[in-house]
Amino acid sequence: MSDDSEIIPLFPLNTVLLPGIALPLYIFEDRYKLMISTCLSTTGRFGVVLIATGSEVGGPAVPYQVGTTARIVGVEQLAGGRMNIVTLGERRFRIIEPIGGMPYQRARVVYWPDEPGGCDLAELAAQVRGALDRFLSAGSAEATDVISRLPGDPADLANVIAASLPIDLAERQALLEAPGTCARLRRIVEILVDEAAMLRATGAVRFITSRPAPFSPN
Repeated sequence: MSDDSEIIPLFPLNTVLLPGIALPLYIFEDRYKLMISTCLSTTGRFGVVLIATGSEVGGPAVPYQVGTTARIVGVEQLAGGRMNIVTLGERRFRIIEPIGGMPYQRARVVYWPDEPGGCDLAELAAQVRGALDRFLSAGSAEATDVISRLPGDPADLANVIAASLPIDLAERQALLEAPGTCARLRRIVEILVDEAAMLRATGAVRFITSRPAPFSPN
């Protein structure tokens, strides 16, 4: 884990943001209107963390300790200070300590790049594509078009599929918290194999074909 740390605002949500994935948000609560306005006038970034206990709206929320920074890449100003924003997941971090003093949450965080895994990333990426092909075929979905549009970089591939799998939020958070790309890809293969077996047994189509994708301005 890297040594650099800083204090960032936090946005607890019922979602897991992974690096390279776009996340649109509607900002309407006063505390988050203030937070986003402050971000726009400073770094343009905040941290997205999955809620462990609590609520997105109104009350307090206790987040998981690992999240991803979100960079604001688009803003639509609305009446009353409300906003539609588009963000892009960038850097994974771990919360070191909460920091008070504002109506929204802040924390001191340390950034956590993916750790080297000593694996053959190209081979693991090929295994993931093969497992995804079998999974989609088991669900009678069109595999060729989906797979052809996936990113070639193994880290991006892992993040896109991790953001798209039909899994619960705790499992998606576990993928975010995997030590690195090697571990993330291995777990994705296991999930896809299990899901394909279930699809063959039930015939249910569960894959989200309108999956998230790496942000592109084009």
